[in-house]
Amino acid sequence: MFQMRAPMMVEGVYEPATMKVSIWQKDMAIIAAFAADVGCATPLFTLTQPVYAQAMAMGLSFLATPYPSFRAASTDPVQVLRYE
Repeated sequence: MFQMRAPMMVEGVYEPATMKVSIWQKDMAIIAAFAADVGCATPLFTLTQPVYAQAMAMGLSFLATPYPSFRAASTDPVQVLRYE
């Protein structure tokens, strides 16, 4: 996967999506519920949730999951938290 996606990420190309943000949001909910059920803290995972929520709020659900990370790197953290 890295060999396929890395060149696209370097070029800033996020389509075609191999893992859409909308699917990752569903998976994140399942992962978070499982972690909570077993009492496992997931601080780094939890910190990423507002980034993907922002992507969904911005209508980017059809893009690949690396795109929100790219956008988040240049976004004021206060702006990200507004979408939470």
